[in-house]
Amino acid sequence: MKSILRYGIAAIAVIVISIGLGVTVNSSSDADSFPAFLGQPQAPSDYPCFVNSGGAVYNICGTTRRFCITLPANHSSNTITVGVRAPDIYHNLACFGQSVTWNTFGAGFTGFRSPGIFGSTQWLLLGTLNVPYAGGLYVCCDLAPTSSVHSVNYL
Repeated sequence: MKSILRYGIAAIAVIVISIGLGVTVNSSSDADSFPAFLGQPQAPSDYPCFVNSGGAVYNICGTTRRFCITLPANHSSNTITVGVRAPDIYHNLACFGQSVTWNTFGAGFTGFRSPGIFGSTQWLLLGTLNVPYAGGLYVCCDLAPTSSVHSVNYL
């Protein structure tokens, strides 16, 4: 009888712990986040222009260059924000989001967004894009010298 009681208490503890873990596990409603260093320059010849540190990517060349981050399209509708830093108005940046069909035809475009505050990391709300079945989603930023892109969040 003691062993049945012991196993019963253990089973209840496992169930309670499992339920507790279920509450803390990320659900599909949580935002996805990608560090910028998972992206790449739009032009392969621009690889030497970009360096990364702590997941952020910086333009070290003397002219503006485009850096893009492909995002796994886990949802049909995605609201995108990008963490960026422009040191000053003369070294600003502009980012946009785009969704495409399976054969790379444009399906949606957010338009370009730039930060209005300089010298610290800012979050740009690019907008919401719908991704067609088997389509793709990405964010690109035109980075002036010394500006940086840090991460992308989307839901």
